[in-house]
Amino acid sequence: MLAGGVGITLALALIRRLAVLALAGEQVPNVSLLVSVAHFRDLAFLTELLTLEATHAWLTVLTHVTRDSVRDEVRSFKAGRIDEDAIRNRASEAEAVIICGDASFVKSMASAVHNVFPHSRLLVEAFSAATVPEPAFARTGRPTVSLTVANEGRIVEGRRSDTLLVSLEKSGVKIRSRCRSGICDSCRIRVVTGACESEDDIALSASERAAEYALAVVQFRLTPQSK
Repeated sequence: MLAGGVGITLALALIRRLAVLALAGEQVPNVSLLVSVAHFRDLAFLTELLTLEATHAWLTVLTHVTRDSVRDEVRSFKAGRIDEDAIRNRASEAEAVIICGDASFVKSMASAVHNVFPHSRLLVEAFSAATVPEPAFARTGRPTVSLTVANEGRIVEGRRSDTLLVSLEKSGVKIRSRCRSGICDSCRIRVVTGACESEDDIALSASERAAEYALAVVQFRLTPQSK
């Protein structure tokens, strides 16, 4: 688990539940929690987290402090940001990684996790939506394009400056979405023909992008017609 600031609340809730199951004799997974805060004063629930770690062998906790100094010999704290090495040092593999924090934290951590554990399942929760600027290509050339909805057999018109999600919603096409920031993977679609340009797709793995999967919430039209 990776938690930025008050993102610790989600991680703690999950750890509390695992602790209840463990005490009831249930088998629980090994959990490594990396917390990132700017200052020591930003720490929340520290006593409870350290108590849980001391009580349960399946839990380890390490807090990264980015703006206050930390002595090297202090086991539970580390100076600096969470990076790929920090993630790699906590586990040799990860079946799933949970990330919770603001949009910028989630974005940077998701990229790092993809590099370290490319096959791990990624679960994220962001507190603020990432702002997606209008791409440069959308301000030039033909203002609208045709979009073929393959599974419905119809063609809809969309503005080049709109995301696929916005164009489909305006045309009454039902499509799943949740975070509208490109980090939760709910809006994943596959581009059959044509090409699109993405402002961000951190919820997709390299293999998924190679297979022409896209996130409708951050994907813009680039060619005259796409499916």
